[in-house]
Order: sequence, then C-alpha cells, then structure tokens
Amino acid sequence: MRVLSLFDGASCGRLALERVGVEVDTYLSSEVDRWAEAVADSHYSDERLGDVRAVRRSKVGHVDLLIGGPPCQSFSVCGKRLEFDDRRGLLLLEWIRLFEETNPTWFLMENVPMSKDCEEYITSQLGVEPIHLNSAWFSAQNRKRVYWTNIPREPSTKKTLNLSDIMDRKVTVSASMWAIK
Repeated sequence: MRVLSLFDGASCGRLALERVGVEVDTYLSSEVDRWAEAVADSHYSDERLGDVRAVRRSKVGHVDLLIGGPPCQSFSVCGKRLEFDDRRGLLLLEWIRLFEETNPTWFLMENVPMSKDCEEYITSQLGVEPIHLNSAWFSAQNRKRVYWTNIPREPSTKKTLNLSDIMDRKVTVSASMWAIK
C-alpha cells in the first residue's frame, strides 16, 4: 500500500497501520515540526516531504491511502474559532487540495468538532458524512473528534472507559522509543 500522511507528526499513522496488520510498501509524510520528524526518523526510513504547501501530486504519484489531521487550533472550542480566517485553518484546505489532486483509493481525515458551516464545507469537498467519536469509548481519555473516511467500518459501540479499566494492561516503554537523534 502506498500511503500519504499529511501533518504526520511522529509517524503514529504508520505505527497504527502496522498494529492493525496493514502492509505498507511506501509511506510518504509531510510534517514541519523537526522534533516530530526526528522521532519518526528514529523508527522509520520513510520519505519526508516537508511542508504540505509544497507537496504536489507529481512528487507523490499514486496514493492508495491518504491520512492526516490538519491543525485544529482555528476550529477548536478552546480557541478563538477563527476557522479559515486563521492561517492554521488554511492548512485544512491543503489537505483537501491533495485529496483532490491525488484521488486516493481510501482516505481518513480527523479534526475537532467545529462549526456546522466548516463541517458541511469539508463534507461537501470529501463527499462523505463525518463520523463523530469520543476517544473515551475506546480509551481512558475524553477527546471528541470528527472523522471523514471512505474506509468500510463496523458501527462503533459506545462504552466509556475509565483509567482503571486499562491499568491492568502491561505496558513497556523503552527509552529508545523516545530517542531523538
């Protein structure tokens, strides 16, 4: 599978794909945070494309899966909700541009709950209805999120978890996992 990850962070999308058994042949990522890229580079030797605004279809070729969550600060209830009047909000339009340019087989975009107008605009551009989920249904963290995807899925089962529900799981974190070169 050929994956294009926008706003890739530390390549957690690649890690998630591995953990669910998706075989990735090529993973192209766009990220500008040098610390996040350093963490990603310590785990993977994937091609880094830099700033999303400079990414073009001619650079990435065919895309099977397009993933990513554009910066949310301009849409979040925790911010001023300037939406597309905030330069960070315009980065969401870059995700949509690359969606249109690459015409991926599959896609998944994530963001925070936002105004109905913004949500409807994204929906009209991607051609799918959003899915509203709360990570509390799957983990001990309360984070409401909105997803647009054409990936077939099972309906989610809402079950709020508490920290005590997951504390008995054995988790090992090695120091090298967080190493920055």
